[in-house]
Amino acid sequence: MTESALLAERIQHHWHELPAAERRVAQFVAAQARLAATYSLTELSQIHAVSKATVSRLFRRLGYDDFNQARDAMRQQPNPGSPLARPITQADDLYHHVQQETSNLTGWLSETSLQHSADIIDLLFTARTLYCLGQRNNFPLALHAHTQWTQLRADTRLIPQPGQSLSEHLVQLDPKDVVVVFGFRRRYRGFQQLLKALLRSGVQTVLITEPDFPTQAQLTAHIQLSIESQGPFASYAAPVSWIAHASNGMMQHFPEATRKRIEQIEEQYQDLGELEP
Repeated sequence: MTESALLAERIQHHWHELPAAERRVAQFVAAQARLAATYSLTELSQIHAVSKATVSRLFRRLGYDDFNQARDAMRQQPNPGSPLARPITQADDLYHHVQQETSNLTGWLSETSLQHSADIIDLLFTARTLYCLGQRNNFPLALHAHTQWTQLRADTRLIPQPGQSLSEHLVQLDPKDVVVVFGFRRRYRGFQQLLKALLRSGVQTVLITEPDFPTQAQLTAHIQLSIESQGPFASYAAPVSWIAHASNGMMQHFPEATRKRIEQIEEQYQDLGELEP
């Protein structure tokens, strides 16, 4: 292992000899190196429920003199959200593409997640105001969720609107509200500050990210969905599927209220002639 080896290469080389506690930290660092570089040694240990000594041992095992040298290496890692950081092997192979999509869709299924999902569906429908928040590549997901959910319940909002800042919305949040935050890589620079602001406000926050993003205890829920693909560009099949699952779940859990609202919307469609028959 040469001194110029990338951090991810060092982790892969030493993986078989890492104790379980060090592996937890190494897995996060390999997947989110630049994000990991924003944390202190103490914060990294707290996030992964290990001691500071464990984190220090990991980086020494990887060949770094101390945490500061390791953090410099993290900052030099390619951003995992950039298409340039990902291989194009088998990118045009339809068979492997479908295999990966299937893996993404089934990866978040478990007995516990099924009950957890039902609880989240109830939370979304009963919120005073339901906010859908997404920026950059997450905006289409937030827009799609808003389009679906506004047909099922009143006071569903998409934020931020064009020409508005997030601060204009954060000041009106209430603990009875729910904010669904779509936060898949590659996140904008102020994303961590946004999460902290939401948690300080007391609003119920449902965060949806890829599995490697660190969770926080104060979150109401953290839904982790894979967006892996066989090529440089991420696949959002699993998040879109989850939105459909939540929408159908609302209709199943609250059939009378949702059906009444949809019927009213259908009447408006007919009165205004907006949609083809």
